[in-house]
Amino acid sequence: TMAEDADTIVDVHYNGAFTPTLLMYFNGVNASVPYTVVNKMKFPDFIPFLEKRTKGRCSDVYYCLHEVRLSEGLHGSLKDG
Repeated sequence: TMAEDADTIVDVHYNGAFTPTLLMYFNGVNASVPYTVVNKMKFPDFIPFLEKRTKGRCSDVYYCLHEVRLSEGLHGSLKDG
């Protein structure tokens, strides 16, 4: 619903690394973005938004829902373009 969307935050983790054995992400930086901002974007607009927000190049984007363990819910890389 609209009320839930207004309270939802998208956490963006960047400049870190995935561990190869036990799937974890470490040494990253975290930025929070209101879902209402992200929800209005098309994916091609999302990559430049992330690059501006993180001040870096986003060559791959991975995502996982909050309620799901990273090792079970990480979705594949989304290439820009």
